[in-house]
Amino acid sequence: MFSKKKNFSLISFAILTLSNAISIHSYAADKSPKLKIGVVDVQAAILQTDEGKAEKAVMEKDFEEKRKNILAQQNDLKKLEEEFQAQQSILSDSDKQAKQKEFQAKLQKMQSSQISFEQEIRQKELKASQQIFQNMIGIIREISEPEDYDAVFDRGAGVVLYAKNAVDLTPKVVASYNKKFKVKAKAKGTN
Repeated sequence: MFSKKKNFSLISFAILTLSNAISIHSYAADKSPKLKIGVVDVQAAILQTDEGKAEKAVMEKDFEEKRKNILAQQNDLKKLEEEFQAQQSILSDSDKQAKQKEFQAKLQKMQSSQISFEQEIRQKELKASQQIFQNMIGIIREISEPEDYDAVFDRGAGVVLYAKNAVDLTPKVVASYNKKFKVKAKAKGTN
């Protein structure tokens, strides 16, 4: 019977000690500093910077002529198809085949031009945004360190699924970027 009382006392002591440890830990956790989290929509910020807007305007001008060329090719194809449909009943089999070959050749040329154009757009956008992105990382650091942010996440990349009390730094990043990296006027059609 003595050993049962001793075991009971030891168990009670252990529970009491564990309970105190948890209470102390909870108290310490409540007094610990809260994490300060910021978010930036980097892609939106890139597009909102003066430099990003200027790059986009230059690319739009550069690509306007190519867009017109592709549109003209599409119109030629449509016209060729309409002519073929109108003349189909009076054309010989060899003439039909010749028209179909001509149509296929022009279609392939137009598709190739369109694919090449889209690739060129993606490459130029990537090149322009990479430099802005590198500069923006420095701006984010310059803003985050003095304001004592523990972490800053890219909201636009889908990295942040939830952040309680996260501060959106995007407008501040864009303003600081524009202040630090002044846009120089670019000559028409150059990068």
